[in-house]
Amino acid sequence: VWLRGGSNNGSLMLALIKFIKSTFEWKNARVRLMIVNPVNENKIIIEHDANQFITNMRIEAEVRVINNEVDKRPITEIIKQESINSDLIFLGIPDVEPRNEKNYIQSVDNLCSQIGTTVLIKASSLFKELTIGMRPGELMKFDALETENEDNFKKLPKLIKPVSYISYLELQRINHSVTKIIHTAVKKELVPLVKIWDTFLTDLEKKWLSYYESLHRQLRDYDGDLLKIIIEKNLTLVDSIREQIKDFRDREFKNQSYFVESFVADYSYIKRKIISAIPETIILKYSDEDIETLLKEKKVTSKNSEKKENI
Repeated sequence: VWLRGGSNNGSLMLALIKFIKSTFEWKNARVRLMIVNPVNENKIIIEHDANQFITNMRIEAEVRVINNEVDKRPITEIIKQESINSDLIFLGIPDVEPRNEKNYIQSVDNLCSQIGTTVLIKASSLFKELTIGMRPGELMKFDALETENEDNFKKLPKLIKPVSYISYLELQRINHSVTKIIHTAVKKELVPLVKIWDTFLTDLEKKWLSYYESLHRQLRDYDGDLLKIIIEKNLTLVDSIREQIKDFRDREFKNQSYFVESFVADYSYIKRKIISAIPETIILKYSDEDIETLLKEKKVTSKNSEKKENI
């Protein structure tokens, strides 16, 4: 499965992988998430995000990040080398630029003729966009079949570091206060809501997997009309899931409404707490030795015999 940050194709790919892995024929298949990394220093971040994502989706998969900042190998070359022995390959379809359709089709044909069975994915806007390895100010561009000119990255300028350890500690304290306010609000209002949905989806997943395992066991020894029994079993599953969804709505709707309304009601209060935790002015106390050092390094200015650090 070839993924990239900033695309929703990956969400659809992994959803399809879950369904494929639930079948008897593919349940023991080994899944690899392949990510081409154009900025080598981001490898740890990408691996962390990817592992977190597959954990949330409850998918067992190996994450492989391929650094390509130095070699700058064409994406198609990397795919050919890494996926030549794969039984099934998932690739995302990019937004094709006008008048570039012919080159795109030729690129697809050339690549797919040299690798195994390939599934080309173009997800709708309903699927969540992945942000694996992406941080504010950085745009990771990669699609398996895009043109090879993929070296343009947008970066925000780096934040200016505090000029002294004293100011660093003060800014860290402020950041801790703000983070604590946000975490407390999320834990109180949103985490219970997430748990409700997580429990519901986990129950649905268990029912789905149990159904298919049972169906495959029956089909092994069944000599009758396979299509008929599959249709009957599917209808039974659909009715069961509908009943479970109805029960969930009737049972949990009030709880969900309570948590959402509570969070909306508390939003203004939370915002005021965050604002009050960030002072307009930060007063720092330095020793004479610290001041002399900062003055020599021109990190602070002296005015009217007062030494102040500009933060």
